[in-house]
Amino acid sequence: MKIAYVIPEFVTEKEFGGLAVYYDNISRLLAEEGHQIYIFVLSDQTKTVDYYPGITVEKVYVDLQHVNAQIQGSFIRERSRVVSEKLLAYMRYGVRFDVVQYANLWALGVERINVPTVVRISSYQPFLRAADQEFFDIGRMYETEKVSDYLEEIATLRADAVYSPSKCIADIIAGRTGRNITIIESPFYPRKAVREDEKLFEERLKNQKYILSFGTVKILKGAKLIGDSIYQVLSACPDLVWVFAGSEFPWKDGAGNIVSPKEYIREHAREYMDRVIFLGKLNQEELFPIVRHALFCVMPSRIDNLPNTCIEAMALGKVVIGTTGASFEQLIDNGRSGFLIERENKDALMGAIQYVYGMSEEQREEIGREAQIRIEAMQPKKITEQLIAFYLSVIKSFEGIKETDSYTKSVIKKYNDAMREINDREAERYILKW
Repeated sequence: MKIAYVIPEFVTEKEFGGLAVYYDNISRLLAEEGHQIYIFVLSDQTKTVDYYPGITVEKVYVDLQHVNAQIQGSFIRERSRVVSEKLLAYMRYGVRFDVVQYANLWALGVERINVPTVVRISSYQPFLRAADQEFFDIGRMYETEKVSDYLEEIATLRADAVYSPSKCIADIIAGRTGRNITIIESPFYPRKAVREDEKLFEERLKNQKYILSFGTVKILKGAKLIGDSIYQVLSACPDLVWVFAGSEFPWKDGAGNIVSPKEYIREHAREYMDRVIFLGKLNQEELFPIVRHALFCVMPSRIDNLPNTCIEAMALGKVVIGTTGASFEQLIDNGRSGFLIERENKDALMGAIQYVYGMSEEQREEIGREAQIRIEAMQPKKITEQLIAFYLSVIKSFEGIKETDSYTKSVIKKYNDAMREINDREAERYILKW
């Protein structure tokens, strides 16, 4: 099967996150089974790379200098148009794609081509934006409101099929659009080539009793809640150190001031500041020994998408404290394979940390074993079988791009109305004709 993945980031680029790691993993797994994978990724250069046996990476540079930035969504439309031209160029040269899969992020599939088309949902921007602000209401259903939101929704609606690794995110999207969304979890794919490097652990953390929060350090991932709780935690657990690994991303407070997560957490630790350690962004070789030696892991996210951090920690036999309503409940059976707390609940976080801290090593190991059993359900062979069966069903039922339904038309109308409100004749060329 020839499969094209159209994505905004990949591991070949300077900056990338969990989305890129997923596509790296799934591409390698499928290529190892004999499928031919073509990755079209936004880049700062145009270049073709023979990345891995069976995997071609087409770096796509999109020149946005001639695009009017005052027109909302114009960059998104231009990126989607250029990538679609690249796909069609490959087809003119004789590459027959069996299926094209787009990430929902940045709506790269809004200008989809007439090939069986799939969208993988990894986020819902209105929730992500809200969760990245200082004040976040966990009970509110945040709505599509920006032109970029409409475009992502339109790209999702126009796909022939949609899947998501996260039931939490899928339920949000399905509730908005009425689309049937298949759940296919991400595979746990530990690289055989990764050789753990314990040097950093030996230098900074050996003989320390520490808990670990890793991944990005930002308000969406619970940085403010941690800062608000850390003094109580370190006061109640006098021999405990809290370690953070990952890049930090600031947020704005209610007055518009930039807040550094690192400084916020350190300041709130007060006299226990020396028991707070920030290691910055680490590679897997450095990170895995630090996860392995941690007492347990704390991940109090406001919203998440079946996070790799939780999967990796559970696979290494670690107890994870996660949050309900943020997709951790899909991985963690509370009290058996980890622990779940209410989002944004400082007392609940404090109570869970104290409880797990007070457990015997044997008790934590037993929960760690249950965590590993859960991750076994995400073994690569099982996931690739599900994914290929999903692709084959899409290909079998494909009859060309269908006439849009009434809901899709209503979203397109909202987008077109937003374009017409712009006092610029150039905005007319961004009107969607479907």
